[in-house]
Order: sequence, then structure tokens, then C-alpha cells
Amino acid sequence: MDLDTEVKRLRFWVRVQGVAIVVGLVMALSLWFFSRLTAANSQLFINRDANSVDVHGLNDGPFVVTHLAVKGASAGDKRTAVLPQPLACIDSKGVLIEDIDKLDWRDMHGKPAPPPNEDTRISALVLWPRYVEPRTIND
Repeated sequence: MDLDTEVKRLRFWVRVQGVAIVVGLVMALSLWFFSRLTAANSQLFINRDANSVDVHGLNDGPFVVTHLAVKGASAGDKRTAVLPQPLACIDSKGVLIEDIDKLDWRDMHGKPAPPPNEDTRISALVLWPRYVEPRTIND
């Protein structure tokens, strides 16, 4: 084999590797971009008034709110409250949880705790349900 043929073969494989690297980078960046876009679309927001909490999102859900939680700086500040009934939201308007002072607030040890102050940030524990399609055993 002469030198000219080997140089042509080398150039060909360098180009193939370059195209493969570019295609791989484009695919990786596309996956990263779409995962960020999906995460932003499923983000929820919480607005708090004096005695209510409004949980809403950018899209129509569905999501289910089961608890309210306070993430305190110390162990004594952390507490949760179980909602009397889980609230399912299928609309972008969200769900409004009223009378949060009347909920059964518990500290991290399960003992009764006072409700949070009006200026305390409250989080919501949310479930994102999976759809299960109906099917029979013979399918």
C-alpha cells in the first residue's frame, strides 16, 4: 500500500470519528435540554395566605397533595400535617388548602406541635400518579 492510500484511509476514519462525536454531542445536549424542559413544566408553586395554602403548577397535572410540611432550621422547627383527605389536582388552577391552623400538626417525633406562624414557609408533599391502563388477564 502506498502512502497516498493510507493518508486517504486515515482521513476517512478521522472524518467518521468526528461525525460520530458531533452526533453524540448533539444527542446528549438534546436529552439534557428536554429533561430540563420537562422538569420546569412539572414544577409546582406554593402561595401562602394567613390561614391557607394554594398549590398550583404550570401544567394540568395530575398530582395529589397528601401532607403539608415545615422544614425548620432546627429539629424543633420541623413539623408535618396530614391532610384530612388527599387532594387530587387535575387542573393548572391547583388546590386550595384552607384552615391550616386546624390541621393536626406533628413534630419530627410524632408529638403534637403548634401550627406554623404566618411568615413560616410551608412545603407540600406531592405524589405524581402513574396511569394504569385497564386490561384483562388474557391480554
